[in-house]
Amino acid sequence: MVVESTVDNKKESKMSTEAQQEEVRDGQEATLLLSNKLLKDALAGVEKAYLEASLEVPVEDDISRFRFLEGIKVARMVAQHLEFYVKNGQLSAFELERLDGNKTH
Repeated sequence: MVVESTVDNKKESKMSTEAQQEEVRDGQEATLLLSNKLLKDALAGVEKAYLEASLEVPVEDDISRFRFLEGIKVARMVAQHLEFYVKNGQLSAFELERLDGNKTH
């Protein structure tokens, strides 16, 4: 039925809007985290410590060196994941603005 379809579309739109608003908030929080000096220093410290540790393991201990280098990759992935939240939040904010602009016309 047409009436049911319209109601369902409004529900989906509202849920979508709420999800997008949450993504915007997540993006804003991620931006704050990425600009946080303490977090930046902590991630850089982890990378430095793991790199130094990987250089100090015995030459024949490939497994330990690999694990330290994987730790560096994980620290970098945390920052990349936060950057994803920032970009996703920006995209959701743009989409919400676009939808809001369509409502006013």
